[in-house]
Amino acid sequence: MNHRIKAVVTAVALGGIVALTGTTVATAAEGQGRYWSGPGGSIWKSGFGACYRFKYGPEGYTPGCDPEPKAEMAAEEVEVAAVEMPEPAYSSVELNTATLFDFDSDELKPEGIEAIRDIANRAKNTQRIDRIDVAGYTDNIGPESYNQKLSERRARAVKEELVRAGIDEDMIRARGYGENAPTASNTTREGRRQNRRVDVEVLAIQ
Repeated sequence: MNHRIKAVVTAVALGGIVALTGTTVATAAEGQGRYWSGPGGSIWKSGFGACYRFKYGPEGYTPGCDPEPKAEMAAEEVEVAAVEMPEPAYSSVELNTATLFDFDSDELKPEGIEAIRDIANRAKNTQRIDRIDVAGYTDNIGPESYNQKLSERRARAVKEELVRAGIDEDMIRARGYGENAPTASNTTREGRRQNRRVDVEVLAIQ
């Protein structure tokens, strides 16, 4: 009886472990790694199959004692294809004012209305309209200030017809440039005819 009490006390002093039925207590000198083991290197376990641990760290894996390590999932590489956005394309139409307006007038003629609506229909058939620029020009006959105002009124008349044809007003920018930026010489009748014009430029994605 005294023998057994002494053995139990010794075990408590060494590792704080009480031998349970069917087990034997190992000494600290025989410990290997983080768990107690016998002379043959086998890990000592309780009657419930638990390993006796006498210290913590470093982290590791001991078969039969530690949980099975989780397999590291290899990161799956996902290739994301770059989406190419279509670039807006310019489409420019030059309309002679003789087609659009009578002399010294800013009221569109029937054939002028038809020409503007054709431009609007083509613009509406695109994927997206970014902007429409309307620019009015005159020749150099008459006062410059008068020509400037006439070009502005004609550009505005074209814009209003585009809106009536279904184009968003906020998409249209109308400006008059008077006798500035001629495309031909104003010294000839043909040159002046070419300079009396309205340019409609559509920026859209086809």
